[in-house]
Amino acid sequence: MAKGDVSAQLADFAADCRHAGEKDLPKLMRKGVRAAAKPLGEGMKRNASRKLPKSGGLAALIASSRISTKIKTSRRAASVSVEMKKPKAKGLVDLKSINRGRIRHPLFGDRGEWFNTETSPNLITGGLEPEIDQATREIEKVVGELASKLAAG
Repeated sequence: MAKGDVSAQLADFAADCRHAGEKDLPKLMRKGVRAAAKPLGEGMKRNASRKLPKSGGLAALIASSRISTKIKTSRRAASVSVEMKKPKAKGLVDLKSINRGRIRHPLFGDRGEWFNTETSPNLITGGLEPEIDQATREIEKVVGELASKLAAG
């Protein structure tokens, strides 16, 4: 099933729960979706630690980043997104820029002079297609099972 179909399933399930006044099933849905999306975050950390330079500590810093799963269930914008959050200790890491293929860094710790190093794009998110497909199937399963419970009353 296409990713858009999963979004429609999420939106429909959330709307059905709202109309039925159901409070517990949406909590179970969020829990199941987060569990299904967990391998994506682990894959992002694995990619970062494998592909980034070991010296200088950037790979270790990014591998220590928090992973956040956002679930939106509005009719127009139902989605599940997995984001890597900046490490708390360092505000100088631009994860989106690194994933686009640009690492900005000082020269030997001199914070007065910064340089850009070009890398391959999708450094963090590249190669996660199998995990994305698996997460999509698991989310479909979770939402389908809970929708059946809602329909059964």
